[in-house]
Amino acid sequence: MAFFDRTVADQPRSHRIIALERFSMPTTRRSVLTAMAAAAGVAAATSLPATVKAASASAGRRKAPSPTGRRRILLIQGPNMGYLGKREPELYGSTTAAELDQDLRRHAQAHGYDLEIFYSNVEGFAVDKVYDAVEKGVHGIVMNPAGFTYGGYSIRDALIAVPVPYVECHMLAERDWTGSSVTIAAADGMLCGFGVHSYVLALEAMLHILRT
Repeated sequence: MAFFDRTVADQPRSHRIIALERFSMPTTRRSVLTAMAAAAGVAAATSLPATVKAASASAGRRKAPSPTGRRRILLIQGPNMGYLGKREPELYGSTTAAELDQDLRRHAQAHGYDLEIFYSNVEGFAVDKVYDAVEKGVHGIVMNPAGFTYGGYSIRDALIAVPVPYVECHMLAERDWTGSSVTIAAADGMLCGFGVHSYVLALEAMLHILRT
């Protein structure tokens, strides 16, 4: 993943932390995610507020059987993510949305899975995309909810409803994503704090989920 070296460098070192959560996560799955954090020299968060745990209990029971063929993953980019590289580069780095897409497609090609990337500033369109992708056979969903994070109840409910795993990612590190994110209630796991490299870690976590 050498082509992502520049993306981590975009982030201040204080932002390079990771939050990893799996509600009802088997030990083997949690250990793999924690190993990712250890390899990056960062800490893994392992506790959730009781309210989030209760809301998230469904995540472990809704996963469809592991696919046997080529994996298909949908990446949803929430509001304003299409302006990446221009929007507050001191926080989000200089990598543009087009450059990120190209890097992630190279990752998919190198690791033998199909990746669809969908941008939306409108929550209803993102909800429609979730259902449409699942009907067409997608195996897992990764999303940076961006502006949906704090009030995206409709996208959260859609992600809970569908029988495929969901991994959430954020470019920046917040002290308490689990307390502020609405959509985390639907997630099988969450990664944050590595700038655009968060997407690679989230995709690799999803690949692991789909293999187990």
